[in-house]
Amino acid sequence: MSLALGRDATTIVLECAECGDRHRVAETRVYLRCPGMVVRCPACSACEVLLVDRPRRLQLTLMSIRTLELP
Repeated sequence: MSLALGRDATTIVLECAECGDRHRVAETRVYLRCPGMVVRCPACSACEVLLVDRPRRLQLTLMSIRTLELP
């Protein structure tokens, strides 16, 4: 995610659209053995981010995120 955003992603604060939990990306559960990288809410396991490395591009899909704060 840091590569896609051009900054350290671990300090980004997300608010889950499903449960309202606010947390840093560093606190999420990340799964790498998927068709891409999946980032899940630590409180309710909602899928918040999907990052897929495609030929000649990165695809970043924001899913269950109400807000994303860049420090």
